Amino acid sequence: MNDEFDTFARLRPAAPPYPPRARAEARRRLLDAARRDSGGRRPAWLARFRPVTPRGAWQAAGAFALTAAMVGGVTVALSGGTGEVRGPAVSRAVASDPPPAPETFPGEPNPQPGKFIRIDSEMMFTSEGDGGKWLYRSKRAFYRAVDGRSDGLLWSESLAPKAFPGLPLPEQAKRTPSGGGWNEVDGLCPGRPQDNRRDYVHLAGLPADEQAMLNLLYRHVDREFADREAFHTATDMLRETYMPRAQRQALLKAIAMIPGVEPAQDVADSAGRKGAALGMTQDGVLTQLIYDPLTSMFLGERGTIVDEKTGGGPVGGVVALTAQTSVTVVDKLPEAPDAAKDSTCEMAAENSAPGEATPAR
Repeated sequence: MNDEFDTFARLRPAAPPYPPRARAEARRRLLDAARRDSGGRRPAWLARFRPVTPRGAWQAAGAFALTAAMVGGVTVALSGGTGEVRGPAVSRAVASDPPPAPETFPGEPNPQPGKFIRIDSEMMFTSEGDGGKWLYRSKRAFYRAVDGRSDGLLWSESLAPKAFPGLPLPEQAKRTPSGGGWNEVDGLCPGRPQDNRRDYVHLAGLPADEQAMLNLLYRHVDREFADREAFHTATDMLRETYMPRAQRQALLKAIAMIPGVEPAQDVADSAGRKGAALGMTQDGVLTQLIYDPLTSMFLGERGTIVDEKTGGGPVGGVVALTAQTSVTVVDKLPEAPDAAKDSTCEMAAENSAPGEATPAR
């Protein structure tokens, strides 16, 4: 017998699992009410609810709302369980926010213009200098205006570096300054191409169809390196951003359609969370984009050496590892009077010839 609460649990966004007692009580009250309304027979309205697939997850959200209403008083119990949370933690709308749009899923942010999206992450990427190579690590908090029109902020804190696989840690890496600091982040630069925007308002307007999304990834690519550049564009759209679920799903499906992309399961990000992954091998390194298969939330990236000669280290060595740990909506930027000025827009304007579009950051 299909358990409708299992169906809702599989399709809902990241949240603690429903407690067994709450599930049992909700089911009992639901079925008792149904039998009372129909004289013991399965009522016609209940026959409309069938198991749904992830493609129809929005139907599950609506069905769950109806179920919660019919078993009045159970909603709080259903959401009060404990357990592992899948995917990044996300904020819920506060009382002063307007009602969520129809496409907004319960438990996910409902960004509104005038507010800011904060992305918390931890990162590790390869760094080089003075002939040495090591793994640079940091924690970041990125504040981006929902509509992209206001400047944002970036908090970056350096962590202890790690040695590149197969190499000693160079002295330059050991001298990496500790601590962190604020940096301003320019909003929309005048004349900047729309395709390069990464604010929520723009991302929410992208196609929810995988073929249309794939066409977008290939819109401005060098024919010789088209597949590689399309993968890079997709990566940039996921990293330190937030987009609605429909667009996330379309983007992931489009990435899977790029020639050379390999799917994988149970790939861990730097926070130890395992998810599905889509990866491409370049220069001896397999770069994987990790996501929660239930919610399509982006979890992080993983770079693994698969060719010793071109990858520069032993096969299996990890040379990149990140985790996007939380997505929240905040009303305003934190106070950062000592933030370093971002001159990206000014530099881009100086380097652009008259009539040319300002290049992206």
